[in-house]
Amino acid sequence: MVLTAGAGFLYVRSMAAVQATNPDPHLKAATSATARPLPPPSELATNLAQISSYAANRQTENRPPQPHVGVWVEIPALKISLPLREGDGGDRLPQWVALHYPGTVTPGAQGNSYLYAHGLWGMFGGLLYARPGDEVVLRDYGSGSVSVLHVSRVVGKIAWNDKSWIHASASKPTLTLQTCVDDNLHGRRFIVQAT
Repeated sequence: MVLTAGAGFLYVRSMAAVQATNPDPHLKAATSATARPLPPPSELATNLAQISSYAANRQTENRPPQPHVGVWVEIPALKISLPLREGDGGDRLPQWVALHYPGTVTPGAQGNSYLYAHGLWGMFGGLLYARPGDEVVLRDYGSGSVSVLHVSRVVGKIAWNDKSWIHASASKPTLTLQTCVDDNLHGRRFIVQAT
């Protein structure tokens, strides 16, 4: 095992893919989205495979044509823009969509809405770079309504079977966004909340 540091990360190198030991890859001094600009998206996309074994070992499918209809979740700073679909809570999900966990509130309504997507760049992989204050937009292309929230908490890595974030209560509209960081079914997940 070899420890190396760079760009605010502490890496553990082994025969497996490189994994970051710090769940928030931002410098500790950066407490808001304006505190320190992110590197260019191309650099973030390249570095994602170095901090996520999920991203390192998964093939990203070409993005299919996706007309802007229905509700989308967008995080401009992280180049995330995905249509929302109803999920079944299972572990088989398509690429290039964000799924709404069954039984959680409708995204944008008062309470906790749980959304999940693949941990690949362009999907929810960018959540590993989320910072408090980052803008999260729910855009309904049918009605034209737009709800703007902001990342309020970067929870970081959680156990694969930690269901507490799905059932968390919230007194105001809250999005709990989840993705994978480890390349196995029972690997860790990564959580970010926006209010």
